[in-house]
Amino acid sequence: MSYIFLVTLIGIQKLSESCIPTQQIDVTTTTPTTTTTTTPLYECVDSTWTKFDRGTYFWCMKIFIEGILAQEAVMYCAMLNSAAVPSGFQNSGEVTTMMNVARGTTGGTNARLTIGAYRRAACEGVIGVDASCTQLNSFYWTDGYTSGTTQHVKQQSTHKFLISGSPDNSGGASIPQMYMIVDSTDDKMDDAYGGDYYEGAVCGMLAMAV
Repeated sequence: MSYIFLVTLIGIQKLSESCIPTQQIDVTTTTPTTTTTTTPLYECVDSTWTKFDRGTYFWCMKIFIEGILAQEAVMYCAMLNSAAVPSGFQNSGEVTTMMNVARGTTGGTNARLTIGAYRRAACEGVIGVDASCTQLNSFYWTDGYTSGTTQHVKQQSTHKFLISGSPDNSGGASIPQMYMIVDSTDDKMDDAYGGDYYEGAVCGMLAMAV
């Protein structure tokens, strides 16, 4: 009788142990996801163009050497690329760099090149400069991107890149079509009549994302 009672107790104990709840451990692992942002690379259309970092965008320039009228520069730049126009200069470094390219392109021969600057309409009838049309404001950049006011004024006010006495409407002529040229002889800018022939143009366009 005692043996039966002992077996019964052991059986109850085993049953109780099997009913003890156990904590479930979540072993699922989560792999963190990362987002990679790729910064676009901007380049010129080919290696014959020179790229400049202008802070918020990249600008490409190329020297076009051909005997053209100043007023034909727009057409000839478009022949290089449909997006190209006569270029302005953002700073003195761009002037120096492109004039070195010009001398290399011409084999050392000096060239007068049309750039993207034009006489303001209000100043077209002015011979030289006056109180309203000064060396600081007579011209504006035409390429649509060069932030010319500050840099153009800086260059003109110091006369570092503007021939002394300019702009003078190409020697004092009262004519409407006034362009700006840059001379690779001394890297200086001068105003010129659109109907005169020059050795080419400085063309520019935005660099493209690749």
